[in-house]
Amino acid sequence: MYRISESVVGNPQVNHFVNNAVENAGVKSLHGWHFGPIPYANDGWIPPRQVAAAEAGTAIPIVSNNDNADDTRPHDAEVLSLLNPGVCCIDLDGRGTMCGVTFKSQPSLRRHYRQFHPGALVSVRRAMISVPERLAGFNALKHVVLNKIWRNASFLKEPGRGPRGGIIDEYATALEYLAATDAKFAARWGTLFHREGVFRLRPAREEYQADLPRGQRPASSMQPDTRIHDPLIKPSVSTGYDSGSDTPIVTQARRVKRGGRTRHSPSPVESPDRRQSKAQRQPAASAGRKPNQFRRWYDSLESDLARFQSLAFRAFLSANIEHSQCPALHEYDHGWRESIKFVSSCQRLEY
Repeated sequence: MYRISESVVGNPQVNHFVNNAVENAGVKSLHGWHFGPIPYANDGWIPPRQVAAAEAGTAIPIVSNNDNADDTRPHDAEVLSLLNPGVCCIDLDGRGTMCGVTFKSQPSLRRHYRQFHPGALVSVRRAMISVPERLAGFNALKHVVLNKIWRNASFLKEPGRGPRGGIIDEYATALEYLAATDAKFAARWGTLFHREGVFRLRPAREEYQADLPRGQRPASSMQPDTRIHDPLIKPSVSTGYDSGSDTPIVTQARRVKRGGRTRHSPSPVESPDRRQSKAQRQPAASAGRKPNQFRRWYDSLESDLARFQSLAFRAFLSANIEHSQCPALHEYDHGWRESIKFVSSCQRLEY
């Protein structure tokens, strides 16, 4: 998709959208249609090559530029400008309902016009867009978004924001940003320019600022954390109250010397009751203490055995047979009893 000029993207101003050029612009210029609804005078017309293939019972070929430009069209086709929103704007019913299929690239959009709306448009030329056409397209799409033509347009397939990061998307986001920062602009033009039903996780101001280059982002509107004033110390979170005590646990930060650099780690300031209860909960380590790896292995084994027992019990109930008549359960029962003996012996160990 064609991008907007950097002056509008990086630093939107009211005069970029509210001026005589934008006010007098229309959806169609000397360069073709920039927006819709585009009349479909040849609705129902099919190129002769496709008709011949259908009558012969062969595969219908894709409509090419030559097929689309066939002289058998009953009416003249319209011209599409190179600068367009990337959304199919063909009028489908004669009452302004547009197609609405969205494309990120112009070749895909042109292919869609040829295949699904043959004869609607003259085959788009493959050339660099000129400066006059670029300016005309920018003013036309600004006019469309500013005057809520885009927001209130009727589409068969909801286009949402249009192509992500496209011209329409950027203009609507920039206008909502201006409405959030300029009360006079909001009172005159409103505050919403994206289409209805478009769900945005963040307000327009935060969304617009997040898309800016890092050097152009304004300072964050969030209030700074004033609990710790030293920028070298990372703030930490307080953790409620200790069990059995009404004294809150306050967490501060301390400096730790590691590898020649000063780092910071949380250091709890504990009450006497907390230190005493902590000492009671953690007895002295014995000489025969097992490593944590054994504890993790034991917990995993115990969980697996419980799951196997549940599965075997369900299978036994669903089979509705006697235990003595099921050899598989005999084998399972023997293995399960041996596993229970092993787990019971593990529980007596100090780990």
